[in-house]
Amino acid sequence: MWKIRNLVWRERNTEDWGESVFPRKARKQERPWIMIATNSKRRKRWWKHLSDEECDPITLEPINTLSYPPFELLSKNGKIWYYDGQVLAHYLVSTGSFLNPMTRVLLTREDCARLDEYLAEYNLKRARVLRAYMQ
Repeated sequence: MWKIRNLVWRERNTEDWGESVFPRKARKQERPWIMIATNSKRRKRWWKHLSDEECDPITLEPINTLSYPPFELLSKNGKIWYYDGQVLAHYLVSTGSFLNPMTRVLLTREDCARLDEYLAEYNLKRARVLRAYMQ
């Protein structure tokens, strides 16, 4: 995601100022947009900077207290809902209701597959959401 933002930033500024502003063989110190991306500790824990009012809709615990990133579900109007992915997965499987808890919109097969991948990526307890969705 940060690469895309930086490329867009570079394109806009290149159009305004020309290619000479961004020499091809510049060092990192001369390229400030790379310094933002290399601050990996800050990028890895972006959810820690969310307000305490941003809570998981199921547990009502603040998202910024999670030790792993929240799972994101996008609604049709473009709003991003943050969930504790492990709680969401077990909620969906145990209730058998594959709806976004906040919008009551049916989740897609891709959302369920993404949730399974999320659980595997962060070494959380498997819930086999896609398998339950397909039954």
